[in-house]
Amino acid sequence: MRCAVIEVMTLSRHNACTASALVIIGMAAGLVAEHHALEGLRLENRGLRAQSEQLTRLCADIRAARLQAPGMGITNLAEAVVVDCAVDCGAVSHCGSGFLFGFSEDGLEPPDRAVVPLKIRLHRTRLSLAKAQAGRMKSLGFGLQVVVSDDWGYGQAHPGDNGDWAGWETHLRHQVNGAREAGLQVQYDIWNEPDNGVFWRRTPEQFLETWRRACHVIRAAEPSAVIVGPSWSNVHPGQPRFDDFLCYCKTNGVVPDYVTWHFPNETVAEVRYCREFCARLGIGIKGIILNEYCLKQDQYAGATAWHLAQLERARVDGACHAIWGDERNHNLDGILAGGAPGGQWWVYRAYAELGGRLLGSTPSASADIAAVADTKAGKLRMLLGRRGNIGLHVEVRLEHLDALAFLAKQEKVQVQVERIPDNDGAEVTGRPIALRQTASVVDGRASFVIPWLSPRDAYAAEISPGDGLDRRVEALGIANSQ
Repeated sequence: MRCAVIEVMTLSRHNACTASALVIIGMAAGLVAEHHALEGLRLENRGLRAQSEQLTRLCADIRAARLQAPGMGITNLAEAVVVDCAVDCGAVSHCGSGFLFGFSEDGLEPPDRAVVPLKIRLHRTRLSLAKAQAGRMKSLGFGLQVVVSDDWGYGQAHPGDNGDWAGWETHLRHQVNGAREAGLQVQYDIWNEPDNGVFWRRTPEQFLETWRRACHVIRAAEPSAVIVGPSWSNVHPGQPRFDDFLCYCKTNGVVPDYVTWHFPNETVAEVRYCREFCARLGIGIKGIILNEYCLKQDQYAGATAWHLAQLERARVDGACHAIWGDERNHNLDGILAGGAPGGQWWVYRAYAELGGRLLGSTPSASADIAAVADTKAGKLRMLLGRRGNIGLHVEVRLEHLDALAFLAKQEKVQVQVERIPDNDGAEVTGRPIALRQTASVVDGRASFVIPWLSPRDAYAAEISPGDGLDRRVEALGIANSQ
């Protein structure tokens, strides 16, 4: 549907203002499209600013009522995410800024201009590559997680075949010595996806013994070594195999420092369960790392931002964006397009720009949000993502704005929203403005609606204090949507 840019002009006479307001109210009650009503209000006299502001507030109230009115088909217009500024969840962690095999074999590609702005925290790789990349990895300063089984290989021979464990134990010592000689501080991920027949073709019992011996050998060679695992592919907290593994580890004294698994179905719920399960049984872990996330069908800007919001809410200790292409492409798991930024790259850049305290938030059916209070800048910043092909706009409801010193006692706030186009994975040159408006604050609450042009897109929003001049709503790009 084609929508025009909306302008509310100042009314020339008081009775015209009153009549127009009544027309708008009547149209809202009668389910007449709001933009059609507002198009008719092109009055020429700009003299009575106070009456214009009154009408602007009235229109906002009508819009909010329409969004919330039951039984009026309003669910077809927007779904809502909520930010509670009174809930401080701690410093934003950027836990989702991790990648899997994202660099060239020598570590020199991608260049710094594509890497540094993302503030990467973790790179998952194999030791043979990490040693060749050591100089670059050290200069970038992020953590390394090496998959021990990758350098062993996934051919016919498995550790413990025919009762022979000597080769596996020798391999483990070579891994620890190789990391030490290269001066690398690494996490040891013992075996990749032992529930996946591509990587493990023996019994579950043989894997458990492979794990037990690995923990003992690695910790004997390097007492301070950090071990992570088991990096399940499709085994999740609450499932018997997941829980039984942790109980086995406790019984045999081989508990990983960080529990890891891939592609959570319900990120927040699974992480909560794992923490509570370990606490209840006295299984002493340091944390949780989701060392692969983003399924192949989630490789677009909207879903990536959605996952990042989920990871921040779950407060995991690290996570890595999965790779679904050739690892030799050194394109940061596909977020670069021919070396140029794609939509997902801009999502990670917007994520890196979130600084300050993470605020409480509630997702909608398909949208999620990470919001931070940046007290240094005096702004509320947000990253919004979407998973699922739902063609609704998204309302952002801000609550308890008075809990933030830089927004307390404000009657209005300035809203600016940038669109992060996915562009089907092709190059994206920037983040165009999608919305710019002044929102009224009533009882510490304000709201605005993002015109979500495509479910594959993501959005970055910024809220700042101010009683600046009322501005028209610029729903840029809507006229081109069908």
